[in-house]
Amino acid sequence: MNAEQLNGWEHELASMLTEWYAAVGGASDPERVTIARWSALLEAMVSEMAGLRSTGRWLGGPRTLLEALGRQHSELDLTAALAWLLEPEGHHRLGDLVLEGLVTHLQLPATALHPVRIVREETRNDTRADMIVRLPGATLLLEAKVWADEQRDQCARLADEWSEEDPTLVFLTRDGRLPRSAGENQGQWVPLRWSHVVGFVEGAILRLPPGREPAPGVLDLLETLNEFHGG
Repeated sequence: MNAEQLNGWEHELASMLTEWYAAVGGASDPERVTIARWSALLEAMVSEMAGLRSTGRWLGGPRTLLEALGRQHSELDLTAALAWLLEPEGHHRLGDLVLEGLVTHLQLPATALHPVRIVREETRNDTRADMIVRLPGATLLLEAKVWADEQRDQCARLADEWSEEDPTLVFLTRDGRLPRSAGENQGQWVPLRWSHVVGFVEGAILRLPPGREPAPGVLDLLETLNEFHGG
């Protein structure tokens, strides 16, 4: 907001007030009675709004904590949140249900869900994988994107550097596209949407036993993904 904008708004407001006073001055007696009632109605509306605000029912501003922190589009933060959800012992209170949803969706050849080892930002020869999930009988390499573009040959390098583990290569995006940087390895990649993550989490919540609720952070993440990433 700058001084020019403020001056423009003040000029528009002054013009509106001039028009309003002219309209009131030329109003008939019945119209003046109606106009007089408007003030009382406006005061009632202001009072009602104050009551709603004090009880937390008049809402505005950021919808989630991540949005309030300005992190709702952060690839690193959203990937870290996913890693947290996939850890069965995490304080999200969902156990291994999100991990099970992911394994089932991708049809991973895992023989068990435990033990699981989840590593973020694993690096080999200047190539960094966003997340590696190692399970009995299966390894998953996940490259996550929100708004950032791919680096040159990024997914081709990922496939080459971790080839000895024969991982399932997963490209997680908002629109479920295949990577453009995979070269000849593009057919090895499995597309995944952030909306799928929402489905895994919501499915896990539905399967919780009576009396167990997900951690508040889980619900905040769900709302963030639904609001901003096509959940």
